[in-house]
Amino acid sequence: MILSIFIVFTFLFSLFAFMEIREHRRSLEQSFILKATSIAYALDANIQHKDDLKDEATVLSNIHKRIWLDPEILRISLNTPEEDELRIFISSDQGMKGRIPDAENLNSYDNDVLVTKFTYVDDLRVLRVITPVHVSGSLMGTYEFDMTLENVDERINEEVRYFVFFLSTITLLSITIVFIILRYVIIRPLYRINEGVEAIAKGKLGHKVDVTSNDEIGRLGQAFNKMTEDLKKSRKSIEEYSKTLEKKVAERTKQLEESKKDLESKNDELERFNRLAVGREIKMIELKGKIKDLEEKNKDS
Repeated sequence: MILSIFIVFTFLFSLFAFMEIREHRRSLEQSFILKATSIAYALDANIQHKDDLKDEATVLSNIHKRIWLDPEILRISLNTPEEDELRIFISSDQGMKGRIPDAENLNSYDNDVLVTKFTYVDDLRVLRVITPVHVSGSLMGTYEFDMTLENVDERINEEVRYFVFFLSTITLLSITIVFIILRYVIIRPLYRINEGVEAIAKGKLGHKVDVTSNDEIGRLGQAFNKMTEDLKKSRKSIEEYSKTLEKKVAERTKQLEESKKDLESKNDELERFNRLAVGREIKMIELKGKIKDLEEKNKDS
């Protein structure tokens, strides 16, 4: 039960923290997009006349100034139309001059919309912003610049590290608390019950387990105490029955011995009577023989 609550709590807390971090990341990225949008409008406002596009040194100086003011900007390029496509006219990265920019530039130019997207440059996550360049109400090209999201990602990673540390601490504390609860609520009562079982095995039926709770372990302890009490009563009943049985056996044995003595006495009397009766019969026979002899003598005389 306790372990299940801990698992559910950890899962819900992790889910909540994950959602909070994701929402905060989305909020930071949205703030970053707003900042990039304001920079895009500022770049568009720097060009007031068509002749400004012809002064490459001034445009490049303004680009470097903007990068100096906003260190998060990695690169700025000004793209102008040539025939049916856009090409990089000026860039803080001189090696890109004259190249064809990303296709999103043509989309921004054709539809007069600001385009933002998250991408990777040299394994670094950046926000790419493309804004149309307006001069006297006419489209003259696009600005494209990349802003590093390193600070945003670092803040997110810091939050993730803090969350992992906090979750690890909570988990460690929870495991400690669960261990203590298991020790005092489950393990120790079970150890006491085990001691009771060993005491009962040694014949100590008067042993009782201390019951300090009313949960499953407490009810187990109560059941154990009831079992020992029933065993004690059963043992007492058996002992009483054994004593009664011994008494009855002794009484019956005594009765049998008395009956035996009485029977032996009667047998002795019967034997004496038989001897007397036999003796009398012998005397009667002898007497009859003498009478007969007398009778025969009388006849002869």
